[in-house]
Amino acid sequence: MKLCVRNAYVLSPVNEEGILKDIWIDDGIITAVKPSASLVSDPSGGVANLDAEGSWVIPGLIDLHVHFRDPGFTYKEDIQSGCKAAARGGFTTVCCMPNTNPPIDCRDVVLYVDKNGEQNRGVNLLTVGAVTKGQEGKILVDINELVTLKNHCSTLVGKGICAISEDGKTVTDSSLMQKAMRLAKESDISVFAHTEDHFLGDHSPEAEEIIVARDILLAKSTGCHLHLCHISTKGSVDLIRLGKSWGVKLTAETAPHYFSLTRDRVSLENGLGKMNPPLRKAEDMEAIREALKDGTIDVIATDHAPHHMEEKMIPFDQAAFG
Repeated sequence: MKLCVRNAYVLSPVNEEGILKDIWIDDGIITAVKPSASLVSDPSGGVANLDAEGSWVIPGLIDLHVHFRDPGFTYKEDIQSGCKAAARGGFTTVCCMPNTNPPIDCRDVVLYVDKNGEQNRGVNLLTVGAVTKGQEGKILVDINELVTLKNHCSTLVGKGICAISEDGKTVTDSSLMQKAMRLAKESDISVFAHTEDHFLGDHSPEAEEIIVARDILLAKSTGCHLHLCHISTKGSVDLIRLGKSWGVKLTAETAPHYFSLTRDRVSLENGLGKMNPPLRKAEDMEAIREALKDGTIDVIATDHAPHHMEEKMIPFDQAAFG
């Protein structure tokens, strides 16, 4: 089937912005992007016309950080509803974090998530494996087994999982984290790090920055690719700049709320504004914005973390993070 999407603002690095374009598609493949012409009927019926009416047309977005709550917490969301939400927002690839129940820490759970994701046409679901069994921080998962799985994820990225992460918590044992990074380097996958020193127990900027510094140093010594999740503080930004100046294989993400909101916007009447890491001060927000502008922070990810309304519309200190 041939299709022409007409009168669209095409957002692409290879196209001039601000000019209406027509996108020509043949059997699902984009064959041309041309300046918009008058809508011409096709007597042969071989080309279907879709008038985009000045809408933006963009490449499929990629979200490196989502929590689809499946298996174990499907009353909050499941893989099908998560993929539908992603598609509705323009996301065609998502990376699912492993803090499910059971965690994504073994072959069977990886295959379960992968199989359910494969059924959702239009959204590529990539699976992030846990770092430790049960996310208990004691015994490493069999990273090689997960990486070498033959599944839908492996057809997309060449490996059975796309990365490892303990997201939702930090691997507090530095020796164990170092070993995980060495194995990740051998398997040529990334380590996605949740940066929070749980021993401080206060979600303070220092709790984030201590682990940012530690993991950058461990990545420097092991040579693995480290990806720092949901960065929220000015101090973390400074440390990332330093790590990159050393030549560490380092990328970082932040989420929209960290460059658009500050902690004074949080109401303590309910838990809707409760998240981890929490919203910070104005100076942190400005630092995140500057880091996005200059490339210190590489990626905007959502940290999509749904909960049931009964877990959020309760007193702030009792509410779930997300």
